[in-house]
Amino acid sequence: MVIGLDISTSCIGICYMTDSGRLIKLEHLVLESKENNDQFKIIEKSLLFKEKLKEELNDMEGISKNIHHVFVESPQGGSQNPTTQSMLFAMNTLCCYHIENLFSFKPKMITVREARQIFLPEFLHINKQGKKVWSYTKLKKADPKFQIKEYVRKRVDEKENKIEWIYKKRDQSIHKYSYDQSDAYVVAFSGLRKYGVLTK
Repeated sequence: MVIGLDISTSCIGICYMTDSGRLIKLEHLVLESKENNDQFKIIEKSLLFKEKLKEELNDMEGISKNIHHVFVESPQGGSQNPTTQSMLFAMNTLCCYHIENLFSFKPKMITVREARQIFLPEFLHINKQGKKVWSYTKLKKADPKFQIKEYVRKRVDEKENKIEWIYKKRDQSIHKYSYDQSDAYVVAFSGLRKYGVLTK
């Protein structure tokens, strides 16, 4: 069994999946902290994640012994806010540290682009130079309202059709936490493919 994680400083998407790609559990953890100092805030949030993971594994009746891979989405650079970016990298590092302590092995990393390339092969095409390129630019041009996160969520929903997504109470639109969950699913599934656990 494997775990897929989409880690941010406000919410973590968590997916439990068998080695054959069967979904066991999909959830999210909202991270809140009363600390005023950013560094202490990140430490507190990472400890919340650690405790949540320990509780979940205890509730799943010793299933932690069967977990032999944890896949984590690599934090992306490029943020215009250097503080936000540094906090994201720090949070990711601390969570990976807790994972190694809990399971006695290092998590395996996968970038968001790698994960989506594996999960969404329909966006792979051959360019004019004869090279394989993964891009949804044409779809975005055809539909200005196109959002890759919503596309990913719908593809996950098609694959599982039993997920209870989170909706905003105000207007019943999809809540951002749903995207954390669908991203965690993609990380778990694509991690299985990338690291050769799931070959079919």
